[in-house]
Amino acid sequence: MVYVDPGAGHYDEIHRKRVVSNLHRRAQSLGFVLHPIPAATEPAVS
Repeated sequence: MVYVDPGAGHYDEIHRKRVVSNLHRRAQSLGFVLHPIPAATEPAVS
């Protein structure tokens, strides 16, 4: 079996999902609900 490095982008996406999940859990514990912003209005990341 050959190892294939998934790349930094893969790890960044996993980290982002973990951070968002933690924010949702934290907001819920404080009585808030988070709603995602539609993709069309999100600023471009450079």
